[in-house]
Amino acid sequence: MIYADVPSSHSWIVDVGDFNNDNKLDIVLTNWGDNSVSQILGYGNGNYTQPIINSTGSGSHPVSAAV
Repeated sequence: MIYADVPSSHSWIVDVGDFNNDNKLDIVLTNWGDNSVSQILGYGNGNYTQPIINSTGSGSHPVSAAV
């Protein structure tokens, strides 16, 4: 696996699954300190994209993810 550098603080939850329906494992992280959720898409060969970071709103501090 090639490590994807997620520019966040305090990643709280890590979920793994096929989130974009391409039959390849992806990763989702909740980032408590940055009030965001990061999605890292898998290529299916052990490599991953750079993170797609989505804000969850100021002061939201996400600590869980429903997938």
